Amino acid sequence: MKIKNKTAIVKALTLTVCLCNLFAVSAEVSPWEHEDQEIDSNAPLIVPGVTPITYFGTFERERETYGYNPRFLPNTVTFDNDNRPYMIVGLHGGAGENFCPYPQRAWVEDAYIQTLESEGGWVAYSISQIIKSVLPSWSGKLYSGVFLPDERIVFDSDGDAYFAVNPDTLSGTFLFHSSDGMQTWDHYKIGYGSVRLEFSEASNDRSGPPVIVTDNGDGIGITAPVKNPDGSLTVPPITWIISDPDYILSPSHSGLGNSTITLGDKVHIVATYTGVSQVAGGTDQYYFRYDKKTGAATGPKLLGTTLSCCEDGDGHNGPAITADSSGGLHVVLGSHQRPFKYTFSLDGGLSWSEPEPFNNNETVHETYVGLVADSSDTLHLVSRMVDSQDRYCLHYMRKKANESSWKDLGKLVVPHHRGYSVYYHKLTIDRQDRLYLAYFYYAHNLSETEKEQYRTKWPDEPDPDEVIYAHDPVVITSDDGGDSWSIAATRSFSQLEQGDIEEVKLAAYYSFDDAQNLHTDDSSNGSDLQLNQGSPASAAAGRVNGGVYFDGVDDLYDIKLSDTEPAIYPDGEFSVSTWVKPDAAVSDMALSRPASSTGGFSIVSSGSPASWRVTLYRDFNQLDSGAVLTAEKWTHIAYTFSPDGPAADGIYTGRGSIYIDGVLANTAVMRYQQGGYRFGLGGRADNSAFYTGAVDEFAVFATALTGSEVYSLASGETAPDRLWRIPLYGDINDDGAVDHHDLAILASTWLNYK
Repeated sequence: MKIKNKTAIVKALTLTVCLCNLFAVSAEVSPWEHEDQEIDSNAPLIVPGVTPITYFGTFERERETYGYNPRFLPNTVTFDNDNRPYMIVGLHGGAGENFCPYPQRAWVEDAYIQTLESEGGWVAYSISQIIKSVLPSWSGKLYSGVFLPDERIVFDSDGDAYFAVNPDTLSGTFLFHSSDGMQTWDHYKIGYGSVRLEFSEASNDRSGPPVIVTDNGDGIGITAPVKNPDGSLTVPPITWIISDPDYILSPSHSGLGNSTITLGDKVHIVATYTGVSQVAGGTDQYYFRYDKKTGAATGPKLLGTTLSCCEDGDGHNGPAITADSSGGLHVVLGSHQRPFKYTFSLDGGLSWSEPEPFNNNETVHETYVGLVADSSDTLHLVSRMVDSQDRYCLHYMRKKANESSWKDLGKLVVPHHRGYSVYYHKLTIDRQDRLYLAYFYYAHNLSETEKEQYRTKWPDEPDPDEVIYAHDPVVITSDDGGDSWSIAATRSFSQLEQGDIEEVKLAAYYSFDDAQNLHTDDSSNGSDLQLNQGSPASAAAGRVNGGVYFDGVDDLYDIKLSDTEPAIYPDGEFSVSTWVKPDAAVSDMALSRPASSTGGFSIVSSGSPASWRVTLYRDFNQLDSGAVLTAEKWTHIAYTFSPDGPAADGIYTGRGSIYIDGVLANTAVMRYQQGGYRFGLGGRADNSAFYTGAVDEFAVFATALTGSEVYSLASGETAPDRLWRIPLYGDINDDGAVDHHDLAILASTWLNYK
């Protein structure tokens, strides 16, 4: 392969100086803001590989299935220094239309920067008005669409805002910059064609303006703007670190992880070579380093080669780069429906590890790298992957800092359509390590039936025989490091301030980590286990650190409850969570059961084949999990009870739910009374119906856990005494939204009080 140059080539461009604004720009109420419910209560907890979003028809997706109607128009999310969200969207439909099309490329009348005010309302800045604030005579359209590389806004450590835009009737691409909270703007011409601004992750350098890279047909170019003492910018001319049009950046429409990572004065760059590969059928991917102080560039250095389903030198095979908190560099080498590869450098890019394939099975079809790193140095990756049923799914993988290999957690979104699909997905991360994945689903090669469905659903659009648009953008988010995700509503962008986090209240908790004090209540509520009957259990290896073993003969712990201290059987709502590892899959084992049926709960095995069952007393309401017991295998059991209202004659009526390994197994209306004579663990508290096997992390909560909280316990990522909640202030009816329904309840209460 012939490299056309290995040193920096500087094109003769005029140094760009400030072109300042003439009037201030103000935000207006967002066209997409509304007072209706944003999502139905049946919206799923998305557990990758377990409970992904599943489309029930090609055009029956998040809006049709879950009533998704966000108060914003979803797109790639970025965050300022106060962690406020920002999304740039082109006006491809009518203002306020949430079911909008999003074409690949288009000229639009306007585009908006959406953000969330501190009071909780969405506002929007018109980009046309921002342009006119510096160029009042301008009149034209804006380039927008899923193929636009930088339809997003980024921020430096001073809080200055930056975005790139390509207006028609103006020759070139412009960088817009604001240093006063987006009231006034400067603008700078930065070249022609597509550009990319480095976006913030946990560990890249934001001390100055973002570096800007381009691949407009001349090779790979870079400029590193400098902030002047007066707050304006100086934008140096483009430095062409390789003058060869066969070098391009990663695909702009999907994945779009960072192509650059800045650490101090060094900018680390990755790119694809679309010329002849060093490997037959392959696509080579390269690394460059640029010094902002000297303007010198080094490279290209070959990182590795990946394969393609379709062609040599495939532009789909684009890499993404990120950095950890120690300055380590991490690159995922993209492929086109073939396995990705991973390589890293611990010496600032001087040397790189041998690239390792994610999967040695060449039938694994991965494409489009969406990559970010969080503050704990965990790498998060979302890509498109084709399954055995020819469904093009969104897929999530993760690599923690202490792990040697990537973990495949599984599918996030599963389409109904068989055959080619794409999501135009982009993954970002906020200042609190919450993940946000934006996507627009697009299905190609529609059947005749699907075409008729398309025409019926969008009758005013071009016929699908001519052109097909992506529609109905979505954002999903994870606040637990990728273990579980949810469809994002406004509450998903709430900020965690000091005092906002509440600990989930424990009634009792037995970790069994201290082999000499297995009986100790680790919740500090004083409900220590006793030996009123039976023999003590023995210490054993647990699911999380230490555990306890019951021999099934006479091992039993219990608590002799007084009428005034029945805390282990909470009054009203409650939950139970534990790990179990039975020696045998048999019925009639009592993991926990009171000595009498005057109140409380029990967890027993029953039926043939045996499964776990929860019984509430005093009415003997039973709820079977239906999940068959497995001998000598750790299983997580959780039960939650949420009463509908106050107790009637001491009995609560409400919803009971049983979960196995974090997944809801059964739910029903049940009746519960607090109390009971003796609490038993390892058997029935009257010294009968014993349990044989190991137990760990037995906890009783004085609240009804949510599905995501149960999953965080079952995943092993959270301990019962480290479970926290973020209260949603003003959510009076507890429907997960603060809206006019809550206001009506508040007004009624106030009027009744008056």
